[in-house]
Amino acid sequence: MADGIYTVLTRARVPLEEARRICAGILGLPVLLLGELPPGPPEPGRRFALLEVERMPGEFPVRVDCSTEQEGPEEWAFAARFAREVRADCLTVEDTAHPFRYLLAEPGGRVRPVHVDIEDTPDGESFGAYRPCTAADPWCAPEPFCRTSRFPAESVLLLGRDDRGRRA
Repeated sequence: MADGIYTVLTRARVPLEEARRICAGILGLPVLLLGELPPGPPEPGRRFALLEVERMPGEFPVRVDCSTEQEGPEEWAFAARFAREVRADCLTVEDTAHPFRYLLAEPGGRVRPVHVDIEDTPDGESFGAYRPCTAADPWCAPEPFCRTSRFPAESVLLLGRDDRGRRA
């Protein structure tokens, strides 16, 4: 279980309402936009998630941020389910402080660490080409973040049909 904060960058040009539907399905909660929050404190026991969808430049043109106070699936499993729903590759953050290392979730349910080319543009960060994080890569091999991650170089995670993630 994770802390309920999810960020997914997707290659699919996902409309806001589709992102809302997908997040609601994954989390099993109603999903609200910030502007839809009622004034004042939330009703006791009311459960929901908050959603923000942002358009970006680059190969991953949509950023989806969804958060809830409830525990939910691991972030990689959330991204894998999102990728499956939109039938497109998605990136999500991983557990190191390496600014160019992400997890790539594929529509078939496979998730693996990658290094992503990121450029600052006048329109914001642009996420572009990526390459697998492997022990044979001379750029990765000496990198302490790649060696100490919960998702080490060449690791693969799989999202099964039952939607629970497992390591391959």
